[in-house]
Amino acid sequence: TSPVEGASEIKDEVYKRFGFTVNVGISSRKVLAKMASDFEKPNKVHTLFPEEVPAKMWPLPIGELFMAGRSSVETMKKLEIYTIGDLANTDPAILELHLKSHGRKLWEFANGLDDAAHITVEFFQFGVIFRSIVSGLMAYMVGVVKANGKKGRLFLLDILFCHTA
Repeated sequence: TSPVEGASEIKDEVYKRFGFTVNVGISSRKVLAKMASDFEKPNKVHTLFPEEVPAKMWPLPIGELFMAGRSSVETMKKLEIYTIGDLANTDPAILELHLKSHGRKLWEFANGLDDAAHITVEFFQFGVIFRSIVSGLMAYMVGVVKANGKKGRLFLLDILFCHTA
C-alpha cells in the first residue's frame, strides 16, 4: 500500500464508521505534511514533497504558511512579501532583522525545511497500527462530546503523515 492509498483508506474508514472528515497531508517532512493537510478541506488527501514546494506551496498567500500569524504577515507585507514564494526567495537576514528568529523559521518553512526528527517506518505496518489509533481516538471524541451533552455533526481531524522512502 502506498502512503496515499493507505491514507485514503484510513480517511474513508473514519468517515464510514464515525461520520467525521479527515484531512491527510503526506510528506517526508513534518511541516510539509502539515501544509498539505491544510490545502483543501474537507475529507482530502494531499502530498507535498520537497520537489513539489515551488509549484504547490509558493503561489499561496503568505498568511497560509504554517506559523505565519497576523503580526508576522503584516510585517512581511510591509516588506512586499505577499506569497510563500516571495518569502522563500527573500534574504533570511532581512527577515531576521524584522522578525528575529521567527523570521528565519518562517523562511525555512517557506523553503520546505524542517528540523523535526524524521521517522522512517514501513507504511503498511504503520497503517495497521494507525487505523486502530484513529478508531480509538474518534470513539473517544464521540464519547467526550456525548458526555458533555453536546451534539456534533462534523468534526475535523487533521492527520499528518511523514513518510520517507
